[in-house]
Amino acid sequence: MARGVIGIDTIVGLGIFITVVGMAFAIYIQSFPSDISTLKIESDIIAESIIDYMTADAADVPVTYASALPVQNAVLYFNFSWPYGAESTKVISPAGGYLDCMLSGNSVFFKGDLSAGLNIFTMAFSDIQNPIGCSAIIPTTGAKVGVPLTSQAKKRLSGTKVNQLFAMPYKKAREDLRLGRDFRIEMYGGTRNYGLLPPPNTNVFTKEKVIELAEDPLSTADVKVYVW
Repeated sequence: MARGVIGIDTIVGLGIFITVVGMAFAIYIQSFPSDISTLKIESDIIAESIIDYMTADAADVPVTYASALPVQNAVLYFNFSWPYGAESTKVISPAGGYLDCMLSGNSVFFKGDLSAGLNIFTMAFSDIQNPIGCSAIIPTTGAKVGVPLTSQAKKRLSGTKVNQLFAMPYKKAREDLRLGRDFRIEMYGGTRNYGLLPPPNTNVFTKEKVIELAEDPLSTADVKVYVW
């Protein structure tokens, strides 16, 4: 073969080499997003388990009453069987404010304004140890019977559980929660924090939720969890 002339075998070999390298690079590029996706899924699961640790089982029960005329300071009541303690019970008006209420056995009495037509109040409660939410003294004579509808289950952030976690040594928290990754929690705009600071040059995944409070269902807290 003359000097400076590339043979056909060399061209074919070079072509095969370039093809193999290209295929390997393509496989690498395709597998990289998959790894990131897997880490994201795993981190979401960890973040959810951390948030779940700080929440309590809760429920809202709509209570209806149909009134022919507007009535101010009407007293209504209904019977209910709580799946756990009734201490945290609160009754919320259709306008979104707490009403005076009283617990008497399995009955809830509360006082509120009625408009003509269907009125829908809400009883909120959570599985927490809390000072009695319905502690008012309400006369029961002439109380009108409200109709409780299907209980709506939900989760609410428990201040007690948050304090328990934040008071726990970080290593013990990881062990108790059976976490395989490090994490950090930020609440109330970062004014309450728990956990480690993420190291530099690390893939950090973030999950953020706005959650109602068990002790105060009309208020919420912003919870942000970092996992890496």
